Amino acid sequence: MIKATDNNKNQIIDILTKSFNHNKSTNWAVKKDNKRVMRIAGLMRYACDLCQTQNGAFLSDDRTGAVLFDFPKTSKYTIGRLSNDIRFIFNVIGPERLLKVLKRENYIKKFHPNESYIYLWFLGVLPESQGKGTGSEMLSELTDLADKRKLSIYLETSNPRNLELYNRFGFSVYHEWNSDFIGFPVWFMRR
Repeated sequence: MIKATDNNKNQIIDILTKSFNHNKSTNWAVKKDNKRVMRIAGLMRYACDLCQTQNGAFLSDDRTGAVLFDFPKTSKYTIGRLSNDIRFIFNVIGPERLLKVLKRENYIKKFHPNESYIYLWFLGVLPESQGKGTGSEMLSELTDLADKRKLSIYLETSNPRNLELYNRFGFSVYHEWNSDFIGFPVWFMRR
């Protein structure tokens, strides 16, 4: 995988925006208006910025996939992150949705461990390049990293097609959230 730099960051954001364009969970999080795709790109930029500070933003070797992950227990809250959070609220989710999004994030976090772990935010491949092994290659490299560091990996997915891929890499569902609050099932997985 190719580590994110200022030179390839926009490519990572573009890949993830296109691959998550129709994702239920992503579309639930962003403000619904005629700027939806721009707001998804803003979400990906926000996540990329945060993950890049912890060396968790990568482009696939063939430049058709991207992965963003972080280490929540070692993440530091800085003035720069506060500035990013404010832009995220106003440009991506909208201030009127802040409490709803925070409620969802708090629900998710209560299922994460107290010890150190890797949190997989996004793993995506351009739609026209899916099914060729790029996602599997990136996931393999991420699981190798976790094994070397002796860390678990946690993630959530709202796409039932992803369950098979993650199962092949040793992930298992440990909680399913199917609530009227979000309107679709979300599977919590760990490895």
